[in-house]
Amino acid sequence: ASNGPDSSGASKAMRPCSVWKCSGATTAGISYSLTPYSILQETEMRPCERLGVHYVDLYLSHTPFAFQPGDNVEPRDASGNIIYDNDVTLIETWRAMESLVDEGKCKAIGLSDIGLDKLAPLYEAARVKPAVVQVESHPYLPQTELLEFCKQKGIVLLAFAPLGHGARPGPLEDPVVQAIARQASLTPGQVLLAWGIQRGTAVLTTSKTLDRAREVFNISEIPEAAIEEVNRIQTRVRLNSVIETGVPGFIPKAADIKDD
Repeated sequence: ASNGPDSSGASKAMRPCSVWKCSGATTAGISYSLTPYSILQETEMRPCERLGVHYVDLYLSHTPFAFQPGDNVEPRDASGNIIYDNDVTLIETWRAMESLVDEGKCKAIGLSDIGLDKLAPLYEAARVKPAVVQVESHPYLPQTELLEFCKQKGIVLLAFAPLGHGARPGPLEDPVVQAIARQASLTPGQVLLAWGIQRGTAVLTTSKTLDRAREVFNISEIPEAAIEEVNRIQTRVRLNSVIETGVPGFIPKAADIKDD
């Protein structure tokens, strides 16, 4: 996302790509809210200016919620509650994003933090179809129905928090994942990434150390039987409530993890 970590600093050293890049692709996003056409036209070049590019390869709406317009990406009232803008709809924002594709300012457009209930009708109404849907996904939140829809429609499901965002307890400490890691001589993190890739998602993760970056890149295929074992995990938990409120925020620990 354009307002993601270090989108102006480190990216200058990596020009022309942002720090959120894949195969040389530059990704930007509308900050945490739906945006009407007039505001989008005014702000859409800001990510390009910060990244030093003339267009972005992928432009994402950050959530399917509309916030009160202004410079504050999380507008709140005196009580600390988010101020929503009920006059802006998701399809209105999508039409504005489609215009950016028409004008050559972005090559593809997509959505973040959206459920199938909102994605399916938007897909049917869209002239330019979503290229990417970015959502939280890991064995405790596999998003199976959404993934199947994306596969059928040729949409890339980009999984964020594929390692469970370090939640304790969490997917990294799951007994099934740990057992597969021992059997395959992999780390639990490598097992989770292999599971995500082999089931057909793209995975989005970050590394704070060089050793962790090597671990992330040095993954190998795991047996189909192992994939099925992970698929049978019954624990279900959402670690980020952004899809419910539009406001991003991982829970500090997975205290609400439960088994179905």
